[in-house]
Amino acid sequence: MLGSKNKNKQIDIKYYSYGKFKIRSKRPNIDSEVEACLSVDSPQGLWLQSLVYDSYLIEVGAGIGLFTVPSALFHVKNVIAIEPDLNNYNELIKNISLNNLGNSGITTLQLAISTKYKNKSSSIKLNNEFLNEPGKFAELNSQINHDLLSADCFPASVFYVSLSQIIQSQNIPVDKTINIKINAANIGAEICDDLFDNLLLERITSIQLKLNPDIESDKNIINKFHDLGLAYSRSQVEKCPGFYKEYTFRRYISTEIYNHIPINIQMAFTPIDLADTFDISNHVIGKKLYGYTNTFNLDSFHGIVGPINLSKYPPAYRIPKILNPIQAYQASNLVLSSVPSLSRFKFNSSANLSTDGENRFFIPIKTLERL
Repeated sequence: MLGSKNKNKQIDIKYYSYGKFKIRSKRPNIDSEVEACLSVDSPQGLWLQSLVYDSYLIEVGAGIGLFTVPSALFHVKNVIAIEPDLNNYNELIKNISLNNLGNSGITTLQLAISTKYKNKSSSIKLNNEFLNEPGKFAELNSQINHDLLSADCFPASVFYVSLSQIIQSQNIPVDKTINIKINAANIGAEICDDLFDNLLLERITSIQLKLNPDIESDKNIINKFHDLGLAYSRSQVEKCPGFYKEYTFRRYISTEIYNHIPINIQMAFTPIDLADTFDISNHVIGKKLYGYTNTFNLDSFHGIVGPINLSKYPPAYRIPKILNPIQAYQASNLVLSSVPSLSRFKFNSSANLSTDGENRFFIPIKTLERL
């Protein structure tokens, strides 16, 4: 049997103050790999340790579970681990069982993720190099030159689905935040394209993937994330070696506003002090929009919008018909960013209900006129 001479070894890994977990693997330096992946100094470790426990983590390219296992044990209540390579997938299942996570919130799927090839099955030939090094399978079928592989390669069939199909099929409650980790260079942008096509990115709280900003497709995906309110830490990206950098996109909001919004909404954002926003790649909600000149006019609206249509339907219906998701984000961001201060006041209603000391935002009328 292929690889039988390299027997799996089990190692116990002490994960800082969180506890211990076990991993079985054939690789000789697996303990150092795990340590590098989960270090508090690494982008992966920092991101994982910041996740809200009562949320969902979707891991694309889970491998044998180096990230999946500690995530489910210590950080996230619900983990969806996706791995296309059957060898890796089998080891992933064993490592989940080894850590007594069989009845936990882990869902494992032996699938490949792609926007272009979704709903298709493909036969991919794998040689010993692919079978013995987990993670190398994370290449799309179109990127593997079958003619260069030797005759003793072995066929492996895999079914492709899109990232949005995963989110929709798992029936993730709308009040739960979703975090995504993509463990594959070269194809991260292609995988993410589907989220924009299906307007599901609004449900994503954070996403971590490897990108090369010198590649046009990767640069475009960064701009798309920015358009929909996601941003990354510039200093964190600059610390990453190599051409492909680890980008962690989040929804940043000023601490002042964060502290005055409901807890269930707080879960979708990452608070940051305004003094630290210089490091963030995109505009932070709550930060003054210096030199912001973007305006909205009827030319940017979708379809034909007349006075009758605007007044006939409730705002919850007509606003999505007028503004696309990017424009809607920009509009709400503009309003929130124009808040000069928080003030306390007494509210009295006609129904004799009163709320004393309620926090409200005062929006300058000029902001509303610009919208």
